[in-house]
Amino acid sequence: MSGCHQILTGAVNSGDRSFCMGNIDSISFLAYASGCKLVILSFDFQRVQIIPGDVQISCVHCSSESGKIAAAYQNKIKIFEPVLNKDLNHPNPLFNYRWQETSVLECECRVNSLSWDQEGYRLLMGGTSLQMWKLSRKFGVIVGDSPNQKANYYGGNNNGDIHWECIWKCATATEVHFLGFSPDSCLFATAGKFDRLVKVWYPMSRLSPTPEKISYDFVYLPHPRAVTGFSWRQTSKYMPKGAVFNCLITGCLDKICRIWTETVLPEDSFSVNVNRDLQPTDPKFHRTHKHRIMKRLQHVKYVH
Repeated sequence: MSGCHQILTGAVNSGDRSFCMGNIDSISFLAYASGCKLVILSFDFQRVQIIPGDVQISCVHCSSESGKIAAAYQNKIKIFEPVLNKDLNHPNPLFNYRWQETSVLECECRVNSLSWDQEGYRLLMGGTSLQMWKLSRKFGVIVGDSPNQKANYYGGNNNGDIHWECIWKCATATEVHFLGFSPDSCLFATAGKFDRLVKVWYPMSRLSPTPEKISYDFVYLPHPRAVTGFSWRQTSKYMPKGAVFNCLITGCLDKICRIWTETVLPEDSFSVNVNRDLQPTDPKFHRTHKHRIMKRLQHVKYVH
């Protein structure tokens, strides 16, 4: 008789949005929802921390760089950030971190899906509407590059104060079930539970802390039957934004996976693509960036 290989603390809530992998200082960890509890495990499935709650968690998402965790409790989103505990001494570096609640976001509807951008400064939520939250103000100064100094700052301890602001929202025709930022955070995709159309959203104006200066539009990716899920192609965090065109793979009830990619235009070059990341300060944004994004997305294609 074979022995038990691993025992985890509590069963995972149903659905594929109840667990997520994250990273902090190039160390991977797993966060998942178990009833009202948020469970954090190391990359080798050792228990790191259990954060109790009073409402069942509907979805969880982790930042791929900063180690932040967002968990949805009905219409509330709690943000947990890692703090380095110097008193702990363990061969696994992840055990030296503890996550603490730093913010609570009040949303207009029940939260079905969450997605962090690449840097962990913007958080997108989906339900009967879409809302984008941004870390708008943070007081404090990073005094060094050590993990402890960074963790104390980003963890929202006495060094600083955290303020999140809803910078954009949009009502949707159907309830959002699938949601995800592209790896370069320039685009994001959404879909309902029984939708045959995936929406790929792109910015119509430069990002700004004030809601009236940011807007998004979208293009449709049609499918013959209901979409069952999608995922963006992941790229290295060391690769410059725009160096590789975004690529989206979608699943469908017709049992065909489709790969959608931005169309490479003849005039595209590496230098032009890198300029996509300059949209907050580029004075020619409305004439160049918007036009090029729309032109590429209008010619999006798939291979199956």
